[in-house]
Amino acid sequence: MTIVVDRRTDPEKLQELLHQTEQEALDYKSETNLTFNRKTQAKHRLDFVKDAVAISNRPDGGYLVFGATNDGAPCQPVGTCRDRRVFDGANLSSIVRSYVDGEIQIITQWHEVDGNELLLAYVFGHRDGLPLPMTTIGQYPDPKEPGKYKIVFHEGQIFVREGSANALLRHAHWTGVLAGYTERIRQEAQTASEALVRRLLNSGANGSSPVALDTELPLDVFAEAVSGHIASGDGDTALRRFARRTEHLVVPGGPALTAALDRMTVLILQCLLNEEVQTAQAGVDAIFRACEGLPPSLAAAEVRLQAVTRLYIIGSLAVRLQVWSFIHDMVLRPTPSTENSNYIYASWIRQAQVEASRSELLQGMERQGLMISLARNLMQNEPTMRPDLTDARLGNPEDLDSTDVLLNSLAQFDFLYCLVTEAEGEGYGGAYPASSAFTQARVEPAVVQLSRDNEMRATLFQKSTDGDIAHALQDVWSLARQQSMQFGVWWGTPPSAVASFIAKHSPG
Repeated sequence: MTIVVDRRTDPEKLQELLHQTEQEALDYKSETNLTFNRKTQAKHRLDFVKDAVAISNRPDGGYLVFGATNDGAPCQPVGTCRDRRVFDGANLSSIVRSYVDGEIQIITQWHEVDGNELLLAYVFGHRDGLPLPMTTIGQYPDPKEPGKYKIVFHEGQIFVREGSANALLRHAHWTGVLAGYTERIRQEAQTASEALVRRLLNSGANGSSPVALDTELPLDVFAEAVSGHIASGDGDTALRRFARRTEHLVVPGGPALTAALDRMTVLILQCLLNEEVQTAQAGVDAIFRACEGLPPSLAAAEVRLQAVTRLYIIGSLAVRLQVWSFIHDMVLRPTPSTENSNYIYASWIRQAQVEASRSELLQGMERQGLMISLARNLMQNEPTMRPDLTDARLGNPEDLDSTDVLLNSLAQFDFLYCLVTEAEGEGYGGAYPASSAFTQARVEPAVVQLSRDNEMRATLFQKSTDGDIAHALQDVWSLARQQSMQFGVWWGTPPSAVASFIAKHSPG
């Protein structure tokens, strides 16, 4: 399974990577022997430089994990590395820069797993999108033949990742290597057209009609257009009409599929942000109708996976805004299985997860929290997918601690969706807590508030007693705790406020 390259170096990211095989964006190094002070260590130094440069020549960069075997098993006891300062990101970047003429940026973080020490390093891709050649020969004394040298790389060579190995740049690599450069040129060319569209938007600010909604509009301009329609006071009809029109573009293999889903998502997010909840529900209705009518196929499963990834983005905003009734109505949509119409899933989210898994679209993704990591990566890179949060609010994307607002709200939505489905879902399939791939601290604020806030319980659960909710809490937490063991996260008992609520309303 291809990993999600999201620049993180936190413990959860390490656990995610350790369950993956080596690939273009991931390389394991069994030794942390990079003191570079003795001639015998020169080979390790040059091999590291070669690996780092090859990964940096990917558009998104990638990861190096020191202290793990080729299959991702930790192999170095704590204390093996005598000087961790050598592995400071700035120091490693400086080492690599001495062999290339260009920018290299590396960040690192030490971790301990089962008595072993590991270093997780993220190597950034180049901002200009162009690959770096070696500018200096990399050689070290041959230990078997005094006076001779072993050559690791020559001046002018360009290395890229090919599968799980490094390779010299060939013609077949150019498209992938230049993907970042091509995207940068495309974005620069688009700037002028976006400026023109913004002038059109501003021209309607003095009482004239807002600009018409269209899937061809850039996402940020589209978000401004939606906001303009809402501010006009009579935009509900136009927004609903756009959602109705756009749902027909959500078809397997459709050329406008991703653009349609992205803009419908942005429309819903803007409506939630501006307290137009009913219009937001109409947008969700449109996505639901588009997914509901798809015939069983691999392409249909891919469409549902894209749609549900965006539902997580929408749900995370609903969590941050505490629009609990919206979450209830969004997730509780019974959906028949495409393989057996008599089998009704209690939630269309679970149906999409199951069918994506059966179509082998989620191989290894369970360890990334299913759609949680995919959704967070999309939110990180696209500001319109988090309209309430500026870049400054996101903190450091390379080190997602327990305060990361995006990952936390995604995990909390996931857990609340499971609770609602468990308590009030009609049908089969239940719900799977993908949040169990992350620490329980990420979901605790939401479940603690649930145990204390009568209004939250009344709007999130519309026909359940406190006893029903306590029973759902107990069942879903137990399942999450059980599943967390396979991810190396280790959930414990619920917070004391939640445990007291369960004990009071569902004794025994």
